[in-house]
Order: sequence, then C-alpha cells, then structure tokens
Amino acid sequence: MNWKHSRSDSLLLIFAFIGLFVTVVFFQSLFPEAALRVPLKKQEIVKNGEDFVQSFGYDVASIPAQIELRSQGDQIRFLNRKVGLARTNQLIQDSIPAFYWRLHWRLEESDSLQVSFSSGAQEVDIHDFQTESLELFLTTAGQPIFMEYQMESDDYMIDYTPEQMSYDIQYAAARDLANSILPQFHHLWLTTENSDTMTYPAVDREFMWERIKPIASESVRFKVNLTGDKITGFNKEFIVPASPSIEDKRQGVYEGIGFVLKYLFIAILALYYFVTRLKLDALDLKSGLIAGLLVLLSWAVVFWAQISGERGWQVLIGFVITTPFVAGGIWLLFALGEAMTREVWSDKLITVDGLRKKLFFPAFGRSIFHGLAIGAILLGAYSTLVAFSVNISNGYFHLGHSALNHWTAPVPILHLLGKSLMAAIYLITTYCLFFQSWVRKRIKKQWAFLLILLLFWSFLGTPVPGIRPFGIASLQNALLGILVVIFFARYDYVAVTVGLASQSLMFYGLAALFIGGFLTFHGILVFSVLFLLIILAILANRGMALSSEITEFVPGYLQRVYERERIKRELEIARNIQISLLPRSNPDIEDLDVASLCVPAKEVGGDYFDFILLGPKKLGVVIGDVSGKGIPAAFYMTLTKGLFKSQAQVQQSPRDVLINLNTLFYENAERGIFISMIYAIFDLENRKLTTARAGHNPMMLLRAGSPLTEEICPKGMALGFEPGDLFKQTIEEIVLELKKDDVFLFYTDGLNEAQNQFHREFGEERLKRVVQECGSEKSDKIVQCIRNEIAQFTGDAPQHDDMTAVVVRVMKD
Repeated sequence: MNWKHSRSDSLLLIFAFIGLFVTVVFFQSLFPEAALRVPLKKQEIVKNGEDFVQSFGYDVASIPAQIELRSQGDQIRFLNRKVGLARTNQLIQDSIPAFYWRLHWRLEESDSLQVSFSSGAQEVDIHDFQTESLELFLTTAGQPIFMEYQMESDDYMIDYTPEQMSYDIQYAAARDLANSILPQFHHLWLTTENSDTMTYPAVDREFMWERIKPIASESVRFKVNLTGDKITGFNKEFIVPASPSIEDKRQGVYEGIGFVLKYLFIAILALYYFVTRLKLDALDLKSGLIAGLLVLLSWAVVFWAQISGERGWQVLIGFVITTPFVAGGIWLLFALGEAMTREVWSDKLITVDGLRKKLFFPAFGRSIFHGLAIGAILLGAYSTLVAFSVNISNGYFHLGHSALNHWTAPVPILHLLGKSLMAAIYLITTYCLFFQSWVRKRIKKQWAFLLILLLFWSFLGTPVPGIRPFGIASLQNALLGILVVIFFARYDYVAVTVGLASQSLMFYGLAALFIGGFLTFHGILVFSVLFLLIILAILANRGMALSSEITEFVPGYLQRVYERERIKRELEIARNIQISLLPRSNPDIEDLDVASLCVPAKEVGGDYFDFILLGPKKLGVVIGDVSGKGIPAAFYMTLTKGLFKSQAQVQQSPRDVLINLNTLFYENAERGIFISMIYAIFDLENRKLTTARAGHNPMMLLRAGSPLTEEICPKGMALGFEPGDLFKQTIEEIVLELKKDDVFLFYTDGLNEAQNQFHREFGEERLKRVVQECGSEKSDKIVQCIRNEIAQFTGDAPQHDDMTAVVVRVMKD
C-alpha cells in the first residue's frame, strides 16, 4: 500500500474490531430483530394464506395479495420491560408471534366473490357484494393468528329467517376454528359471548376465549366473529397493559416537536445563507449535484419497496411531492456546506475534490478504510449504549410497521443500500458539512462548540433502530452524535459518510444473517458490498495520482471570488495612482480663494482637475471627464494630464491649448474614447477670465450682489471626436471681467447626475441654488455645502461616478 499506517490508524482499526466483536456477541440478546425468523418465503406465505381463506369460502385466487412484514411493537416493549431483552427474544423465537406477515386482498365494486353457508337444512347465498377488504395475519411460520373480512352489502338474494340461525351452530363453528388454530384450546376459558346482534340477513355473534398470565402477566385471548355460521373474523392476541400507553404517546409528541424544530431551524438557516451567498456569487450549485442525484436514486429505491405494497399510487404521489424537497434539499445543503467548510477546514473536502478528477487515488482509498472502521466503531458504541439503556435505564425498542419495510422490499439488498446511503448523506451533509461548519466558524471555544453540537445531535439519530423513552434516546443520540462530530473533525466528508452508511449496513447485514431463511442470502450480499468497498479502497490506494493533482481543484465560485479580489486590488492601486496625480493642495495665490472637491466612486474613473501657475497673478484652472470608468478611463486621464501640462506651459490661450490637446489626444487614443474639458485662466493683473470649453458642463458664475447663478457656456465639442479641423471651427473662447466676490464653479457631471434611491438626479438647478445660498461664504464652505446637499439628496443610494468640483472666489477688485 502507498501509505504508512499511522498510530492513529492502528488505534482506529483496533477499536473497529472491538466494536464488531461487541456487536456480534451481544446482537441476539440486544435487538428484537435478531429474534425474527422467516423460514418461509413470501410466495409460500401467500400460498398458505390463500389456501386458508379459501377453506372458509372466500375465493381470492384471482386477486393479488399485498404482503408486508410487521411487528407487535407494544408486545415487544412490554416484554422488554417485564423480562428483559434476552428473555424477550427467546420468547419471541419460542412462542410469541411478535412478528407476523400481513396479507391483504382488496376488492372494489366486484360481484366475483360468492359466499355461501348453511342454516340448518337451508342453503343461504349472498352475492353482489361491494367488498372493502379481506385481511389475514400469519406467523412467520405460516400459522394464522388474525382475520377480518369487511364489506359493504348492496344486493342480496336470501332464503331464510334470522330465527333459524341457532346459537349452537355458531358456537360449533367458532369452537372448530379455535381447535384448528390453538393446540392448547382446552386450556382456555370461554369468558364472553356477545348478545345476539340482528344484522340482516344474519345474526352476528362474537365468541371469546381467554387465559390469564401464561407468560408475563399478560393475557392470551382468542376471539371469533360470525355472521350466521359464516366466520368473518378471528384474532389470537396477547393482551398487554396500557396498549398503546400514554407514555408512548408522550414520546411521540416529544419526537414530533423535536422533528419540526430541527427541520425548521435548518430550513431557515439554509434559506438565509442561500439568498445571501447567491447575491454575493459565493455559491457553486453544481457541487451539490452528485449528492442530490445519489439521494434521489436512494429515495427512489426506498419508495419502490413501498409502491410494491397496497395503495401504490398514493405512495407514488408521495414520492413525486417529496422528491424535490429531499433531493433538492440535499443538493442545496451540500452546496452551502461546501462553501462554509472551505472557509473553516477545506481539508474535509480533499477526497470529494479528487473524485471530480479520478476515482483511483490514495486519499480515496484511505477515506474508505477509515469509513469502514468508523462504521464498526459507531456500531459497537451503539450496541454498548443499547445494552446500558435496556438493562440499566429501563429503555425499550419501539418498532413501527415501517421499520421492517426493508425485509419485504422486492430486493431487500437494494432497499438497505438505498436507505443506508440516503440517511448517511443526509446526516453528514446537513449536520456536519453545513451545520457543524457554520457553528465552528462562529464558536471559537472548544467546550461551547461541543456543547452546541451535543444538544443538537440529541434530536437526531444514526440510521439504526432507536430506543425509548425520549430522555434515554436523546442521551444515546447525543453521545453517538459527538462521536460523529469527532470523526468529522479528524477525517473527511467521504470517510464519515462511508462510516455512517456502513454502520447501518453492518447492523442490518447481521440482522439478516440471524433472521435466516431467504434473508440469509441478502445478509451475505450486504457483507459482500462491504467487502467490495475494501477491494475498491485497495485499488484506489494503488492509484498514482499525486497530492498536488488533488488539491489543485478550486470551485468556480472561488475562482470568481479570486478574480474579483484581483480586480479589486488592481482598481485600488489604479485609484491611488489616479488620486496621486491630482493636486495635493489648493493653490495659494493672492486675491483668489480656491477650494476643490474630489470624491472618487468605488471604481476608478476619469475625472481630472488641475491648477497651472502661469505667473504671480495668473492661474489656470482645468477640469475634465474621460468617457467610461475603470482602469481604461484612469489610463486616459493620466495621458490627458501629461499632454495638457505640455501644452499649457507654452500656450497662453485656452482655445489654443484645447485645439492642440485635441490633436494629440486623437492621435494617441482609441476611437470611441473622448474627454470633456473646460479650461479657464484667471488674470488678476488685467482683471479678466479667459475660458474655452470642449463639450464639458458649463461653468457656473455667481456675480457679487446677484441673486441668480449664471451658466457660462462657450461653444465647443469634446476632445477626441475628430482630428482637428471641425474642432477648431466649433470651439469658442470668451473673456469675462473679474469683480470682487465673484464666485466661479467648475464641476463634472458626477454632481448634477448624482441619484437617490428613486433614481432621480440632483440636477443643475439644485446645484445653482446651493451656490446662490452659500455664495457669501468662503470657497471651502461653498464646497462643503455642495457636498452636504448632495449627500442629503442621495441618502443611502450608492455613488456611481466621481464627483469633482473647483470653486474660485475673487477677493479684491
């Protein structure tokens, strides 16, 4: 083998053998199913049943019988508590029919069933029945213990009077049946006989024989029901106290409440994280597809066994309704659990990741070996806890009818495989991969982490028969659950899933071998499957896959997350570069009060502003906006800054600067990229402002003493639209006189196009009003007013564009 057994692997193997030894040695004395014996095949049981009911005149030869194996749960519980498990199992094997076959024939609106019986010298025929059902219980050895014939009569042909049916005739028929079914009939006493019930067309009577305390303080009772001298039902039963008990009902309520709360909590938690992670694109739904398909297949196999019974169409409807929730739920929970597990302990998925690429690799082989050992340990721990529960804490098994479905399935081995695999995937995916990872991410203290999982697992259970009462069952579930938690912390998802599935398979495989009969073959098949898993593990362990090939797998959503993080880092770098290219401080020039505002959006953009000192009393102010966003816009903004600086130093006219800048930009930029820009020169010596505009937002001017804000809008088209001739023809340069307290506002469209949550824009009119209201303040106060008004207008709405503004106030005449 490729891996060396570590010390922990050796200990795991030792405990696995101990677990198997404990289970095998004590299996027959611990578990009621170990006392089940099925010497006859289902076909033989059906044949016995048909022969028996036909001897009473019920013709069912052409009617298919529905068959299922059931248990007398109340009787098993009573005997467990009265004489202990070992003695109970012995009594079940010797004399008490705690397990039985149920045969059921259903006839709907049929007149094919003819019933006839004699009344003295007269023959009585009853036909044209609308029959409900005929039900027969047989021991596993084929002996009848119960029959009931229920029918709705519609049209009768009858030729006798009720008085002609004597008590003696009915008693004789009941006595003959009792003699044929009860070998010790003479030890029973006739305790009751119902008063005559006149039911047209016959007399109904019930005879009952009873014997007290034959075994463990219960009564054995035999009842026979007759219509005329026709036996329509009988029942051989052991009467146990309080059946069903109030205690059992209380346990059912507790389990029901726990069931609802458990699934409601998981459903709400899963739905919340599904929506959250879907919005963040932090979920790979494809990852849960295999788990969902495996559960779907297992679910179909389990339902197949039930469809073979009566009311198959109702079961089929149930399958169609529940499948989206079961398979879809596992699909979703696996995807969520995988995302959470990768955040806290990604090594739990290393085998799952490897299986995406190839089947035979050493990690997969180790996981199977670990899983089989875990299953044996869990089974041994389960057997030990059961022994403690039933022998010391008065626990008992509660076997319902559905608990034996796997033995009456068309192919029991397939039903056991489906049931075990589905339960294992469900438990490990939901409560380890999803819930345990969620708790571990939030609870750092080890004791608190284990306590929460201990409490939660007390409402769960591994896929083997459970015990009662509720308190004992909760303790058993919690202790087994903590073992599962520890194994999941030590090993990986595949190992623990194989462990939980193999625990169930080992248990039912042993049960099948103890039961014997035709189930012996299926018990051998179960252990053959486990042996094939060992062979698969050996083959996988000899695979040549390298560890690096296994660990390289990265889910699609993580790749997208990494890509977004990379882009985010690059944008952050570009934004920092962009900000560093903007003026670090406002110019300090005599007679001008200058303030600026630059609020970058989340992404880098193309807003640009700058100040050019052209002399002691001359200042150039430029502001522009490159089309688009992101890194391309930032790049062209940087290009524009360099080109503008080169032109502004040698050209004194704003118009000439923009004309030359357009030519250079057009030659160096891609088609479709353009820049809007406005450039103004404040000449304080000559008291004038010269400006030109290349398709940018108009400059706003608030004259001293004026109540209105003007828009200064010289003609011009954006830079980069065309090589130069048309640009030169359209661009206009204007000159304005400078006066004391004149306020000039240069801005980009990030201000006027800022939107609120209703997608309404701030607009130029609001911007003018802010300048008017704050125009008497210093430039930095005006800038602050503009920023506050926009923030109040947009509220919590995200900022989609850079907001850039420059305010210049003239201080002296």
